[in-house]
Amino acid sequence: MLPGKPALLLLCAIISAHHVTSKNLLGCNDEQKKAILHDCSEFIEHGNPYKYPPAGGPCCVAVRAVPFLNMVCIVGLLTEAEKKQHDREKVRNLQYHCDSAPSAVSSGVLERIFSF
Repeated sequence: MLPGKPALLLLCAIISAHHVTSKNLLGCNDEQKKAILHDCSEFIEHGNPYKYPPAGGPCCVAVRAVPFLNMVCIVGLLTEAEKKQHDREKVRNLQYHCDSAPSAVSSGVLERIFSF
């Protein structure tokens, strides 16, 4: 065996293990998808005017139950029938509207810093 081959095999093993681990950390499941489709239906259906879900409401609670608010993962689980009923872009945007960290603008921090 060549001297560089063991190092290459070790590198491949590390990358493969990391890929599996990171996929599990960022993943979502069908139960979470069903909760979002149920609790967020009025915010994500096609044709509905765009509305923001309330941060403390059931929709955002369901969104925050998904690791890292990974709505791209939820979109990936949608069936063809669900894609016809629910707007994928609206589903993806839920992560921004339901992020629990208040922004500096909405919390008034900027006004307190820059008031003279």
